[in-house]
Amino acid sequence: KIASLCHLVFLHETKLGYDNNASVRSGSYKALAAAKYHVPKAWNGLFLVEKDSDNCDATEGPQPRLATASTTVGMAWGASKGDPAGEVARSALAFVNEVIAAERENGREES
Repeated sequence: KIASLCHLVFLHETKLGYDNNASVRSGSYKALAAAKYHVPKAWNGLFLVEKDSDNCDATEGPQPRLATASTTVGMAWGASKGDPAGEVARSALAFVNEVIAAERENGREES
């Protein structure tokens, strides 16, 4: 399942996210959002920002590090704001909302 998620991210960033067919782009975002519930640890590892203890500032502590698949999150944010197909914009926004919710949940666990 984890390898499949990684491959989906690769396909989304290289092909599916740019497909001419709106249903393909939308389906890709739906699959990315649904994967959160099938492989949550791997999903969090790919899409959430992590505190990097190796990148410390003396006054602020550990600094955030970009998520491994931050490009996918950025593509989703852009699609949610500007994709001409409403179906794609809604699916991308649902994925972005899953990432935001997971970031908030992850932040509560660290506190």
